[in-house]
Amino acid sequence: MALNVIHRIRLRAAVVLALTLTLLGVPAMAQAAFTAYAGATTSVSTATIQKPSPTVTVVCQAGTVSIDVGPYTPVAFANRHEIQLFDVNKKLIQKKSLLGPDGGDIQLSGGRGQYNGWKFELSGFYDVPGTTNTWTGTALIGTVVCT
Repeated sequence: MALNVIHRIRLRAAVVLALTLTLLGVPAMAQAAFTAYAGATTSVSTATIQKPSPTVTVVCQAGTVSIDVGPYTPVAFANRHEIQLFDVNKKLIQKKSLLGPDGGDIQLSGGRGQYNGWKFELSGFYDVPGTTNTWTGTALIGTVVCT
């Protein structure tokens, strides 16, 4: 029986020694913390769409008003130009896109003096491609005066 106890103690010592040598031979487990950062820089800039500077002529003759937009240079950053006509109550009456640098005109027929105080606005616009967003530039504003 004493031999049996000694045998068990030796066996346990051999197992502990084998485990110790095994653990010493295996590199220690690495512990690390990883932090990831993903980011991108967003380039943002602003642009001002200046007001166009064409010659706009208002001619009142025999109950007809003609608003003629002379030749103009397209405004920087604008990809579209337009003239709008408003009555004295600021209600939009007519809108016309100006195609190319040759200008355009608006013709109205009515009673003499009917259009006094009406305003026209000539603006450059930037329609953002692929969206319905539009940037509106500063407007060249004028008044219709018929005597």
